[in-house]
Amino acid sequence: VIYINIIWLPVPAKTREPYSAFSTTSPNRHYGTVKTLNQVTLTPPRRWRLSPCNYPLVGKNFWGRVRRKELSKSLPAYYLPEQKEEIRTSFFFDNDYYCCDLKPEEVISPVIKTVGFFSHRLSSRLSICGPELAVRYGDRIGYGKDLEIESNATARKVPGGWLVKGAWIGEFRNPNGQCGACENVYLNLHFVPDSGGPPQSAFQMWDIPSGCCWNSGSVEQITLSDDFQRIRVKKIFNEAQTNEAQTEETTELCFDVTKHVYVKCRTEADMKPRQTQQIPPPTQESEWTIRAQVSESLTMVDRIKVEVLKYYKSNGRFPIDNAAASIVKPENLIQNYVAGIRVEEGAIHIQFGNRADQSIAGKWLSLQPVIVNADPEGPISWWCGYAPSIGGMTAQGRNMTSVSAIHLPEECRPPPTFEDT
Repeated sequence: VIYINIIWLPVPAKTREPYSAFSTTSPNRHYGTVKTLNQVTLTPPRRWRLSPCNYPLVGKNFWGRVRRKELSKSLPAYYLPEQKEEIRTSFFFDNDYYCCDLKPEEVISPVIKTVGFFSHRLSSRLSICGPELAVRYGDRIGYGKDLEIESNATARKVPGGWLVKGAWIGEFRNPNGQCGACENVYLNLHFVPDSGGPPQSAFQMWDIPSGCCWNSGSVEQITLSDDFQRIRVKKIFNEAQTNEAQTEETTELCFDVTKHVYVKCRTEADMKPRQTQQIPPPTQESEWTIRAQVSESLTMVDRIKVEVLKYYKSNGRFPIDNAAASIVKPENLIQNYVAGIRVEEGAIHIQFGNRADQSIAGKWLSLQPVIVNADPEGPISWWCGYAPSIGGMTAQGRNMTSVSAIHLPEECRPPPTFEDT
């Protein structure tokens, strides 16, 4: 926030000194010394701020603007006071401006650069500002590191926060010649937490299309779905110098609601192993005893589920471990048939041991929280062991289940096959 409580008014006067705004006929005032000029005091002081996010009044030199940190410098910036408290434009002088492959002796100096500030409200307490991404949550303000957004940025609500389609992220381009004329392909997305925590980069990619500047292989197209959940990246690899298309590669990326970044979409082969075990009929009474041990052990996770969901509701993501969920260490969660219970990215993993039957001792049973893709903030379900997946729902965390399906309760088994019946 910028305060002004004193203004000095230069009054031109024709004297033997050079005639200018600093000229004066008063013996108490001195040419070129601002503080000896007429003074006006503002009571109370006037205040201004650079956008709702209170940016500092500084600028970046050319190298700072293209993210060359070793040459980056901060420059003093200025603004014109307005009737409104909020300042939308600042300007600064870049005395080391460099552009367009100029030689050192041809450097242009100085150059006036302006910065236009803007803001967008995401919720009643949460706002984002730009062009350098800042987040305001109530009275608390945080700044993203090397993240930028455009004034026409768009946002979509996701579990735990917002995805914001950001700005150009590449370095400066040469505007001369063929390479300077190439149209860049780029996409930049940031994740802004509901809690107003520091924003993070969720996805960033840029390239020059193939066929431009004799580029033999590059990103040809980046497509973002309307709900911001999927990104499709199309790459083309050409024969060098001929620009004849040789191969094409397409990658599908999906938004990970726990890590808040885009990762390669999981295929059926990548999903947790379901319906892979055939269930033979019990051959001994001991099988029923083992199932009873597993069922008794499952009662331990009821309280843990509550803590996991409580964390998700407060933070918009699942806890990465026991400590994050405010649960004791895995080795301290023990029982007659349980050697420990681990929380990992929301999933709950039970390891059997102690008095457990040898056929399950040392093995694992996983319970995964499940989100409805179309309603991430809706009720959370749980999938146990080899239970079949359901379309439109995504399980969180890993499935480490290694106990034979025959020992598990009905809700943790795969659906019966012809051989089972």
